[in-house]
Amino acid sequence: MSIISPQHTSPLSQLPQPDRAPQASSYPASASTPLAPSLDATQAHSSLNDVNALLTPTNLNRIMRNPHSKESREIIDLTRSTLSPANLRSMLQGANAQANAQVLETIGHKLGKDQLAPSLSSAKNAVTKHQINLLELQALNNLTRLIDADGSDGVLNTLLANDIALDNLQQKFSNIDSTAKSFSDLGGLLTKNNLDALRSPSGIGHASRGPDTANPNAGNSSTQVAKISF
Repeated sequence: MSIISPQHTSPLSQLPQPDRAPQASSYPASASTPLAPSLDATQAHSSLNDVNALLTPTNLNRIMRNPHSKESREIIDLTRSTLSPANLRSMLQGANAQANAQVLETIGHKLGKDQLAPSLSSAKNAVTKHQINLLELQALNNLTRLIDADGSDGVLNTLLANDIALDNLQQKFSNIDSTAKSFSDLGGLLTKNNLDALRSPSGIGHASRGPDTANPNAGNSSTQVAKISF
């Protein structure tokens, strides 16, 4: 699976990757990858543009479907490390502050609930269709065994396969919902009001308000702006 990437060199390839995809937990996992050291203003500006370029509808759809894939983790981890409190402080000061604030608002809009809804629905439809295809294949195999006079085992295998498929589907739905909520919570924090507060003289340490309730894209998370991290 290929990622639609920015035209310039991205730091994605330099990110550490897990040896294997976790199965039990779902995004976000704050301890999955250590946060990168704070970036200077130029690096923060470049990394922010990378994140914005990578958060396309296509990539968000892919992340929803499989949040633990290598490509998904690269985007998730880059987003998490780039939007750390220290980096936000760096982005919202200096010559690029206004441009960075506009990019952050754009990212916030992309991650709004309404914007994520099509990806959420598409991801659930895709995993459901895949699971149905697996069940149909299992049923065909069991039918063959039934014809071969192994009927009792075939029925039992079908029942077991149905139970396992339901559990798998519920776990995948849980992962998809968790991923969508994490993104929408972040989108609800990256509002103009919150970003203006971060640019104030008191700085990020005092911008502790939650999502902007006047913004229709704002999530219901109680996470404070000063503690943005996933």
